[in-house]
Amino acid sequence: MSQDEKWQDFRDAAIARLQDAEELVHMPSLRPHEHGASTRHADGAKYLAGYGIECIFKAYLLTKNNCSTRTALKERLSRQGKQPLDIFGRDGHNLSHLYILTDLEQKLPPALVKEIGKCFKWRSTWRYNDRTAEKIDPVEFVNSVRTIVNYVVSLVP
Repeated sequence: MSQDEKWQDFRDAAIARLQDAEELVHMPSLRPHEHGASTRHADGAKYLAGYGIECIFKAYLLTKNNCSTRTALKERLSRQGKQPLDIFGRDGHNLSHLYILTDLEQKLPPALVKEIGKCFKWRSTWRYNDRTAEKIDPVEFVNSVRTIVNYVVSLVP
């Protein structure tokens, strides 16, 4: 993405990556009888779902701070002393850091606390088949992400 993305671009990316994850979490249509077919797309599903959370947090940060672009958000957060990390660079994959920058912790319904906890297990390194991803059920993870993405989407215009 370029420096001029708007919050809608991040929202749309979050929804698209979640949809991709939902498709990957199901039995593949290509070579469905091959050994391991039922799980071969699990890592990709979990990675894309987690990336969806990252994008929806960024969309929320843009709207919450009334910023039209990510450049404007970086400047605003810097002026407020709230951006020790580059949230649109490598550090932007840190879901806990993004979450702290939002006010979602105060808004999150108690029923969703467990779901957000599951989402925080995501690491951008899962795109490299990180061993920690193997321990997480893909359907459960994607469902948790869907719950959180849908909730945050309801908070942005």
